[in-house]
Amino acid sequence: MNEERFYLYPMKRVAAVLGDEERYTATCRDVEQAGINPSHVNVLKGPEGQRLLDSPTVLP
Repeated sequence: MNEERFYLYPMKRVAAVLGDEERYTATCRDVEQAGINPSHVNVLKGPEGQRLLDSPTVLP
């Protein structure tokens, strides 16, 4: 969660902003039920996650 790196937005990817922990938990369950490997999902949380997503440069 909130890995310190620049997040590019590649094609055929989805980004979602979830309002609370309940939505996050339900979405994780839905992702798994859809057959998506959870290890292929990046989670950005809170202001720090937003900063990482919006970063204009590559972070060290």
